[in-house]
Amino acid sequence: MGDKATRLIDAQVKGEKYTPKQITKPPAVNNRGTLPYWIKNNPTFVGVLNNRMKLESSLNNLNAINTDKDSGVLYNDITGGIAQKIIRIVNKNIDNREKIKLLREITQNKGFDLLEKNTEKGTSIKVFSTVKNTDIEYIPNKDAAQTLNSIGFDVYMLPKTTNSKSFDYILVNKNNIYAAELKTIYGINSLDNRLYVASTQSDRIVINIVGNATSRYVADEIKDFYQQNPQIKEIIVLKSGKPIYVDYRHANKKNFVKTFMNEWAR
Repeated sequence: MGDKATRLIDAQVKGEKYTPKQITKPPAVNNRGTLPYWIKNNPTFVGVLNNRMKLESSLNNLNAINTDKDSGVLYNDITGGIAQKIIRIVNKNIDNREKIKLLREITQNKGFDLLEKNTEKGTSIKVFSTVKNTDIEYIPNKDAAQTLNSIGFDVYMLPKTTNSKSFDYILVNKNNIYAAELKTIYGINSLDNRLYVASTQSDRIVINIVGNATSRYVADEIKDFYQQNPQIKEIIVLKSGKPIYVDYRHANKKNFVKTFMNEWAR
């Protein structure tokens, strides 16, 4: 595997293309008789780039976690095990105690770098080392993270996945820890779909309003969304650096739209 891996890394660093003979799927039977040889012969599929210095120079446009679209097999995890934990959380086949355990284990990973520290709030933003070079949404995600940090959350910015669902943040507030998916809203007529997509990724959603959406439009969409998705524990709406917290009980009150619009205007 070493020779092919070396050629692959050298080619990527130079901006060239090197394509060794590859098969497209892992062996159907995962056993000692087949898997080692499949890994040996398929370095690009397996993701053998595990030297951090070479990795950061050669993976400018690649995601840190990849799964095969057809088989769901994890084949490129340069995150020190974060990928498997994220996938288990998103799949929702674990209880809340196990979810919290996995979230805390992720935050202890040594791959996170300190991005900012809020001395007034005693909070910080940490970003996984590959995110700044690989995530095209890094800037809007960082902007929203700064707002969340300013209102009292420690924020962990997570690497993206390909062909499998993930979430953007881990938020920590005192003894509470949450997975959260961010959706940045630039205009109108898209919030309903963005909320639905976010609901498949996390049970907590952060909506960052940076466009011309009106308070009534946002309130109406959230109210309608909660009627179909009561399992979502919380939506945090960020508007001009201020948070509006909404849950199922709040969204189903008769005066919700009016209350939301008043909070928006403050």
